[in-house]
Amino acid sequence: MGASTVRETDIGKIAITPRSNDLPRYDIIDLIAKDGRAYLSLKINNTAEVTDPESWLQITENSYDTALRLGLFEGTEAEWIHSLSAASKEAARLALKQARACQEATAAAVTATGKADEAADRLNTLSDHRDQIVDGYWWQYNEETGAYENTGHRAHGDTLFATFDIDPETGLLSVYTDEAYNGPQFEVNEETGML
Repeated sequence: MGASTVRETDIGKIAITPRSNDLPRYDIIDLIAKDGRAYLSLKINNTAEVTDPESWLQITENSYDTALRLGLFEGTEAEWIHSLSAASKEAARLALKQARACQEATAAAVTATGKADEAADRLNTLSDHRDQIVDGYWWQYNEETGAYENTGHRAHGDTLFATFDIDPETGLLSVYTDEAYNGPQFEVNEETGML
């Protein structure tokens, strides 16, 4: 018996082969992607455009195809791309507007927080420096000078006011005041008899 010889026979391409979409020609069942779609070559030495249904089988859709199929858009693919671009620009404009509004709100919050801190500091200062009675007068803290000042108002626990009484026998009018009273002074005008 003689030695056997192994013979190789090419019976054809049976596996899908992904290829770049810029080659000058394609073999049968080469797979390419173009404009968001996948195409399968239907023949050997394929140089046709992917739009040729005799040479290429479209096996996936892009978003334009889906929108057309579902009735969500009417128009050309160029119009679809423009609408997406316009929508993207509008979305970007709105996002920028929102970002600016957020920045303004943050700045306002920082300002409000600063004012609240200032108000809290002022309240603490005034709370720590309440009005005081010194030598019978109210003294008040001056925030600008940081010192107490005499207000000129006497400190007295009772309300100070004048009261009047007429003696029915003599017809004399008398005024009664506290020793600390420093309100209006009264007298009768002798010519007119007016108080």
